[in-house]
Amino acid sequence: MRRVRLATAAVAGALVAAVLAGCTLPAGVDGKIGDDWPAPPDAKAWVPEAGRCYAEGFVAAPTFQDAKAVPCTDQHLVESVYVGSFAEDRQTQPPDGSPEIRGAYGECLTRTTEFLGDDWRAGRLWLGLAMPSSAAWAAGARWYRCDLWEVKGKDDPEDVARSTSLKDGLRGSTPLRYGCYVATVKNDKVQGMSPIECTKPHNAEFAGVFVAPDVTYPKTDKERDDLAFNGCQAIAAKFAAIPNDGKFFSRTGLIVTPYSEQEWNQGNRGIRCHLWLGRNVTRSMKDAGPKVLPTG
Repeated sequence: MRRVRLATAAVAGALVAAVLAGCTLPAGVDGKIGDDWPAPPDAKAWVPEAGRCYAEGFVAAPTFQDAKAVPCTDQHLVESVYVGSFAEDRQTQPPDGSPEIRGAYGECLTRTTEFLGDDWRAGRLWLGLAMPSSAAWAAGARWYRCDLWEVKGKDDPEDVARSTSLKDGLRGSTPLRYGCYVATVKNDKVQGMSPIECTKPHNAEFAGVFVAPDVTYPKTDKERDDLAFNGCQAIAAKFAAIPNDGKFFSRTGLIVTPYSEQEWNQGNRGIRCHLWLGRNVTRSMKDAGPKVLPTG
């Protein structure tokens, strides 16, 4: 038995040796385990997603940690509408006033108007252009995000918490849309504008948004006022269905609300236009015509 066992062991050893001796490594394999793992894929910069809502207020340079989305049926402050991208080969972040920033803001205007049903500046809303931080940009991020949120009023920028999406928020007559006001004016300066139903006595009404040409921000107050009033006169005349010949406006007037130079340089050249009636009325002046608003 011992001879058989020894013989069996010897045969087994011979077989193993034969297998090892006859083993040929495939081409490109060196038999070293440690250096044969494939390289991991390059890390991709985080890109936010559109159609999400956020419990926190607007962040101009959000990070992955900030992107804690909640359902838009839950309480939230900000809703992202669209995510676009800058050219991948741009090395530095585009500054305010650059064609890239104005182009991104213009895309945001188009996308949010489609989303809301009208220009966001026609209601109690704000549009923010969010971009990657400088560190994220250096890591390859090239996105921009168009964020919307509700504010308390024309002169009150405080955020309003919502539990519904802003989609179609300005389509037709809605609570978000600017309407009629009781305006307090002293020495040609507006002291305040309180919203009120158009069927109640009021002396001012939102007429629309004038979008100024893509020029540099006016250098003087007079240049800014001339640009705003001339543009808003055409908007108000169309709104009230009266001739744009200046006769009506010489008898009453306009209230205009331009944005800051910083907003202008980012691409927001919209100016909110209001009819200043100089007397109380109890109906909207939309399409009122010369008989209700005489021009002579």
